[in-house]
Amino acid sequence: MPRLFVYGTLRWGQSNHHLLHTAQLLRFEVKIMGYEIRNNQFYPYAFVNPEASIVGEIYEVSNALLDNELDTLEGTAEGYYLRFWDEEHQFYIYLKGKDDREKYPLIESGDWLKP
Repeated sequence: MPRLFVYGTLRWGQSNHHLLHTAQLLRFEVKIMGYEIRNNQFYPYAFVNPEASIVGEIYEVSNALLDNELDTLEGTAEGYYLRFWDEEHQFYIYLKGKDDREKYPLIESGDWLKP
């Protein structure tokens, strides 16, 4: 089963975490290098940045959960988010579909829950 790194509303205790009810938590509050996180007030966006790191959780999820519920939530069909396979870390992560990072403030801590 694939692994998924979550950093925003899918994290434990957040508004969309209930969608992971069939997933298995593998790692909690883990810091991952290679990404930066930016805030749009309601939810975060992640972008590739080899110099930065973000904090989140890693889950083992089914392909059905990814393909149906999570891709729908993240708007992948509309290009809002992109489900990206991170070869180095061996997980999927949802990145903002359009790289317009300069429009959003950087979360210096790398943790959306502890800016």
